[in-house]
Amino acid sequence: MGLVARKSLPELKSTTLKRFFEFLPDPLVLSYNKTDRELYIRTNGKPSLVHFGPLDEIGRYKSLELGWFFLDEADQTSEEHWLTLCGRLRLKDIPQYGMIATNPTSTSHWIYKRWVVQPTDGYEIFRSKTSDNEKNLPPGYLEELRKTYPEDWQKRFLDGHFGVLQSGDPAFPDFSEAEHVRRIEPIKGIPIIRGWDFGRRHPCVVFAQLDELGRFRIYRTILGENKDIYEFTDTVLSASKRIFTEWFIKNEFEDYCDIAGKQERDSGKPSIQVLHEKRVYPTFRFSRPEVRMREIRRIMRKKKEKVPVFLIDPCNTYGIEALMSACIDEDGKIKKEGYFEHFLDAMGYIIHNTCVHRIAYLLLHSAIQTN
Repeated sequence: MGLVARKSLPELKSTTLKRFFEFLPDPLVLSYNKTDRELYIRTNGKPSLVHFGPLDEIGRYKSLELGWFFLDEADQTSEEHWLTLCGRLRLKDIPQYGMIATNPTSTSHWIYKRWVVQPTDGYEIFRSKTSDNEKNLPPGYLEELRKTYPEDWQKRFLDGHFGVLQSGDPAFPDFSEAEHVRRIEPIKGIPIIRGWDFGRRHPCVVFAQLDELGRFRIYRTILGENKDIYEFTDTVLSASKRIFTEWFIKNEFEDYCDIAGKQERDSGKPSIQVLHEKRVYPTFRFSRPEVRMREIRRIMRKKKEKVPVFLIDPCNTYGIEALMSACIDEDGKIKKEGYFEHFLDAMGYIIHNTCVHRIAYLLLHSAIQTN
């Protein structure tokens, strides 16, 4: 027995079920019950039963014994749906398969985390892009979409890249992957700067440097998931030692954080006090998110020797997507969506506490020297 599933019954009937029968050769169909949505297919042995069902009836499937399942438009579903169906793959004496079809998701989606970040043995990803189907599309279809779609839509829906989509006016309209994303290496003799954003759900630290010409260089980001400050600090210090070994040995780090870290937490000591216990002594001062946003924007617009002052390494995909997806609301503030804003905050604490003034000074000083 197999199951073809989609998130809701209307979607299942209007597209998935319709397309399934378009591709299924008529000689294979023995019978189909529209009421129960059950199809019997001719095989070399016993007939095979295929059930079509929506995931909003997921509780009904807990007693099924499946040999395979296919989950259509899986980007609209939760990981719980996937795990529940995997638990039904218990039909004896046959190979068992679980399959999904999905649009490319954001990097915060469970599909990306489960199969793209760390490929798993026993699974295979088959990627395609719209141009693979060009011979079946109307003339000029792709060209017209590329004229119509913004850059992030083209990458996701035409080229098959995982990533994010903006859902409003961009917070950083000057940010460009072509301009600001470049392979960069840490510069010896200059401190590594760490920006800390606290919180148990997604604590975050950004690693950056400010070079001798006043360019702000972002290397890595560490994002925690449901970690308390003790565990997360240990993770950051371990990464600092592993990635920036020479700086770790010489203790060449500067740290900046959210002033809210002074407050005592329900779960224990203030976050800044915990950092002090770990021999991390951050600098902090009050700032508003909209002020930090404007400061980031100003830096993004600047160039020095034809190179943007704001640079981020391509390995920092989380940071790049945070910058690309950030949108502003009607009040001109960055929309909070619970995931990407932690990078913006951690980076913003660095820029607000130190970089704005130092970048202006270094740019002016280097300009005077040039003249």
